[in-house]
Amino acid sequence: MQPVISAAPKTWDYIPPIVADAATQMAIDAELADLCNLIPRSAYLRFYRMSPPAVTIGRHQSWRSVVDPERCRQRGWDWVRRPTGGGALLHRHELNYAVALSHDMMGRKPAEPKLEIFARIAAGLMAGLSLAGFEARLNPYRKTRGADDAASAHGLCGASLTRFEITVDGFKSVAAAQCNLANASLQHGTIYMSPPAADDRFWPEDADPSAVGQHWWAWSKSVPSAKDQWLVAAEMLKAGLSQNLGIEWRPNTLDWPKSPAVVSRTAHWEAEQWHHRR
Repeated sequence: MQPVISAAPKTWDYIPPIVADAATQMAIDAELADLCNLIPRSAYLRFYRMSPPAVTIGRHQSWRSVVDPERCRQRGWDWVRRPTGGGALLHRHELNYAVALSHDMMGRKPAEPKLEIFARIAAGLMAGLSLAGFEARLNPYRKTRGADDAASAHGLCGASLTRFEITVDGFKSVAAAQCNLANASLQHGTIYMSPPAADDRFWPEDADPSAVGQHWWAWSKSVPSAKDQWLVAAEMLKAGLSQNLGIEWRPNTLDWPKSPAVVSRTAHWEAEQWHHRR
């Protein structure tokens, strides 16, 4: 599917990069999605990093198969269930993005919002990666690469490649997941900027066949970046989205982590019954 891009510029809110804990970041993403679901012709883009480092798991995953809570506590890592699907991954040396937009920002309500929005946003991210000098490609296949591999079976995001995710030199470089509301969609994802250390295992010991460790990053490729260059990478991706999708930006300087709506939501993302619901 080729993205259908309107020639008329659209105005999106741009939220400056935020560094915060995982529960706060998920609360912000969920709040933006709900706002777009309620407010016609609204859209937001933001970039962020998680501090302390954190593992996120897909909305529908069984946490027992992908997270070792005690190991995460020993390493000082948080872990949280995302509002979107997809596989588990560690957020430590990466750039995360979130796009929330109402469906009418696309000019019409799409018949398949997930596929069309995935394709459009991926096209913009690819344009941003090209500005950074990378030859990025869009995975066109529906089937998940590595679906039968032990690592993928344990839900490790880096071990699979789904439709509309982005590769560099044939390796996965952008992981993305999306959820769809009645009138809006939220897509957030991770751009790998540094490979993990050898001991960055977060999954349970008894769910750790040799293939998991061997293939954890075998199909993934980081986008190299010097220390603190994630802000530069964010600007390139923002420019790529603007160039490819015809977006004009409206600065949004609300202190989102401290906004009452986000503070209230954060308690949900910290709650064990949410994390452990499967």
